[in-house]
Amino acid sequence: MKIRVARTVGFCMGVKRALFRTLSLARKRTGKLYTWGPLIHNPQIIEVLSERGVEVLKELPPRIDGTVIIRAHGVAPAVRAELKRRATRVCDATCPDVMKVQSIVKKHARRGFSIVIVGDRGHAEVEGLMGFAGDRCSVINSTDEARRLPGMEKVCVVAQTTQDTRLYGEICSELKRNSPDCRVFQTICRSTRDKQEELRELAKSVDAVIVVGGKGSANTRRLADIARSCGARTFHVESESGIDGDEICSFDRIGIASGSSTPNWMIFRVVDRLEEVGRKKTSPVVRWVREAFRFAVTSNIYVAAGAGFLACAASLIMGIQPTALCVTGSALYVLGIHILNHFTEREALQFSEPAMMKFYERKRFLLVPMGAVGVCAVLAIGAFRGLLPFVFLGVACLLGIAYSITVIPVWRDGRISLGRIRDIPASKDLFVPAAWTAVIILLARGRGVASFNASVLVAAAFVFGLVFIRCLLFSMRDVQGDMIVGRETIPTLLGRERGRNIAVAAVFVLAAVLLGAMPYIGLLALFLLLPLAYILCCIYAYYSGERRIPHGVLFEVVLDTSFVIAGASALSWKAVFTGAAM
Repeated sequence: MKIRVARTVGFCMGVKRALFRTLSLARKRTGKLYTWGPLIHNPQIIEVLSERGVEVLKELPPRIDGTVIIRAHGVAPAVRAELKRRATRVCDATCPDVMKVQSIVKKHARRGFSIVIVGDRGHAEVEGLMGFAGDRCSVINSTDEARRLPGMEKVCVVAQTTQDTRLYGEICSELKRNSPDCRVFQTICRSTRDKQEELRELAKSVDAVIVVGGKGSANTRRLADIARSCGARTFHVESESGIDGDEICSFDRIGIASGSSTPNWMIFRVVDRLEEVGRKKTSPVVRWVREAFRFAVTSNIYVAAGAGFLACAASLIMGIQPTALCVTGSALYVLGIHILNHFTEREALQFSEPAMMKFYERKRFLLVPMGAVGVCAVLAIGAFRGLLPFVFLGVACLLGIAYSITVIPVWRDGRISLGRIRDIPASKDLFVPAAWTAVIILLARGRGVASFNASVLVAAAFVFGLVFIRCLLFSMRDVQGDMIVGRETIPTLLGRERGRNIAVAAVFVLAAVLLGAMPYIGLLALFLLLPLAYILCCIYAYYSGERRIPHGVLFEVVLDTSFVIAGASALSWKAVFTGAAM
């Protein structure tokens, strides 16, 4: 079974803006928080917000003690005025594209134009637009309704921002025939247009299309209608539970699209479900090999092996023969800490890697001992290397295990309380590479850890840079889930695009460091440019908008392979120029 995920899946700009603004207010906990109607038309998001204390108002009480958020669809001026009069505070999370349409309608209504809104009657956005239009307003949704409208001299035509672009064009053509002064505005948002056009192309190349999103979402239902009109067998599901495995397994090529209010993790869950169905169609041998490989990646054995390769590269940069203790210790540290952290990060996993969360729940009786053995083994290696390595590794392990546990004192609201390391802004993107760097360099240097030179600094920069880029790319993938659980990574603080730019800049900075260090490490610097070139290809492949690398196991394999390439490149240099490999 081949699965194609549309590159336009996920939140649109307006939904993302409204959700992130609401979550920011929820984290501050400055009083009760309400939304006037559902913030967006997605039941999973509404449930998440409810768990964080955000209530949905369906009627206006005389007095609202708290903050009311105007949802992404916007409201009529009269409703806004009532909210401001009754609530302690009002936060406007109206989508900027909707605001633009409101402004057009308001401006032309004042100039005496009749307003025609092409949209769904009763939809929140349309109701809000009608409030700006005044008495001369009509809502239509078909060419037949356009023909039945009475003749009007001056007409302003706008569309609900999530309307079908082709239908809107047909309706506007009909309206222009009946009105001498008909001003048509292209108010369908860019995200909607992109989703619809891509879906039309996708539907032609697959056997079936699964549209993921709330059944109450007008734009999601419209996508399903477009897929059906293209002749594709279409399924509209809100979650993976809506997929009938027996029915879907009869298709070889399946496309996945989503509405503008569908979070990424729901797409991940649907993909995981389809992959599970697809695995049943393979032979037992192929299935066993795939499951073994999946176990190695999901259990962090593969990334631990990558840490071992990275330790080889760091050792050779410092002019040290890689040792079994260094390689094994680095791998065991990463294995143990990553496994144990996954058990304390289950809340975050359900929004970034739901399949991994299920895996850890099923295999906890195996993985917990693996993690504990890994940590104990690396401490034993540290003790063998000397007192300083043992103490340092002990602290590193303790901080790694405590990353998501409420144990550290923090200053909040004028007082000291307990918090988590993960709550420190950008801690995930900076602390993890710092820990990897310290452990690898310390294990490689052993008792000579106190003696530093230029090659040690280059090795530290190389390890830190590669792990930092990995963490940043993972944070960019998980930005929605991190925002929901309140983890402030660099992409959640600065935005996904800036995060990508920082990752690219880090690659070039690291390349410059290696080239500048050639007087100290020689031609090894050129060999180590290979993993950097590989990372640039990965960034282009996934973050250029084409999504050539799926999420999940393959995503992790692709990124963690950069460590393997780094170690293999360093060992190749050793084999070529010294005549012996490790």
